[in-house]
Amino acid sequence: MGMTVEMHRVSEEKLRAYASDSRRFRKFLDKEWPFDDPSVLYVDKYWDALTFLVSGQPRTAENEGELLTHVILGYSRIQYRFEHIPTFYISVKKVGFFNWALSELSLEEARQRCNVTAMAEADVYLSDAWANDDEAWDDLQPLLIDLKAFYAAAGKNREAVISLFNH
Repeated sequence: MGMTVEMHRVSEEKLRAYASDSRRFRKFLDKEWPFDDPSVLYVDKYWDALTFLVSGQPRTAENEGELLTHVILGYSRIQYRFEHIPTFYISVKKVGFFNWALSELSLEEARQRCNVTAMAEADVYLSDAWANDDEAWDDLQPLLIDLKAFYAAAGKNREAVISLFNH
């Protein structure tokens, strides 16, 4: 299995507390999260491909200024004493933008972006896992629907998002 991303919806107050207190943040990281917790979204394996569907491009250093390429990982890092798990956050303001952008993205438009050849040329992680576009869409569409719902809830509740790599 490759790396996965675990996304958590948190209040702005909790985000500030975690960013300023590494012990408290460590307790957050060590907590066992129920798989069906609605405040957590697990993006198994295909986080890079999902970013491609949302933004139309890969997340690379060259397009770091393209906000939508940060929809899964964000680009602000939480610095803490135990940095064995790369952890990023997305502010409440940017969550609002992502929620709006995802609500504007139709499944038809995302389906048109689901091109395994384009993903392979862009060096999207695991783009070689699919034999064709239809197979990729079958895997990615449910993840996209979950991502849209996750951001809709975070936007409605004015929450920030913490994203961390897991393996």
